[in-house]
Amino acid sequence: MLDLLTKESSAKISGIDDLSLPEVTALASRARLFVGNDSGIAHIAAAVGAPCVVIFGSSNVVHWRPWTTNANEVVREEMPCQPCHGYFCGEFEEPECILRVPVERVAAAIDRILKAGRNDVPSEPLNFA
Repeated sequence: MLDLLTKESSAKISGIDDLSLPEVTALASRARLFVGNDSGIAHIAAAVGAPCVVIFGSSNVVHWRPWTTNANEVVREEMPCQPCHGYFCGEFEEPECILRVPVERVAAAIDRILKAGRNDVPSEPLNFA
């Protein structure tokens, strides 16, 4: 997904997957945008003020979307079996609710949020050493 989004979006996109929760929180507080699935990290990003594009699959958007007044968008594909309360899809062999989310819709949400801008991001670098 990251490779496809990088190709589709006009924004610079990077992914980091080996940070501690305090590091994630510090990084998210300075992000121009968080893009990710419905997860704890999405809620952390929203809580510290990062604009968010959150990709939803089976979970209930009304109950689990990040609660924030900052710019954010939820991208999902409507399925008749949503919301699903299990860890495995009972309708399809694969989790179609997340696999069918069009990359183009995620890229468009990214572009909309970035155009809205975020002007409160500090310019000094973070040092996790």
